[in-house]
Amino acid sequence: SQLNLDVLVNTVGDRLLETFSANSAYIALVEEKTGVINFPYFKHRTDGNIVINPRTLDQGGGFTGKIYRTRQPIIHNQSSASTVAHEGEKIGSDDSDSYIGVPMIVGDKVIGVIGLNSLQEMRIYEESDIPLLSTLARTIGVALQNVLQFEDTQRRANREALVNEISQKIQNATSIE
Repeated sequence: SQLNLDVLVNTVGDRLLETFSANSAYIALVEEKTGVINFPYFKHRTDGNIVINPRTLDQGGGFTGKIYRTRQPIIHNQSSASTVAHEGEKIGSDDSDSYIGVPMIVGDKVIGVIGLNSLQEMRIYEESDIPLLSTLARTIGVALQNVLQFEDTQRRANREALVNEISQKIQNATSIE
């Protein structure tokens, strides 16, 4: 029911932060034309405070880029000193104690990624967390795509209204000047 991207992203992101007992959470959206990954929501808790870190990456960037390219979730637990993708592939390391990330797939497109980081004393993510977060990611992805399409439609309507206004002024003009 929310048609404002900022409000939707902040509401959903804050709920994910709380629900999954995360130290930080992000929602990343991929601009299909440019291949840039934008983070309209990226919040991190430090000393009980929440710090907002807006970011932009290309598709090659870290876990987020890997999730986008492979369309597969990733779980990483520092305590096990390894990172395991959904199909068992090893892929580097991360500074957080525990990380889970899933793609937001709408139809046949990956439109973004949801990622959660946690410190070991807060929560360790497991394979059993993937189905819940993946289901949420699909639902959130559809909602985000609807908002983006609505905003695009509004921009087009505003442009058409401006063109119509200019056309009417030209038609009503009594002289060439």
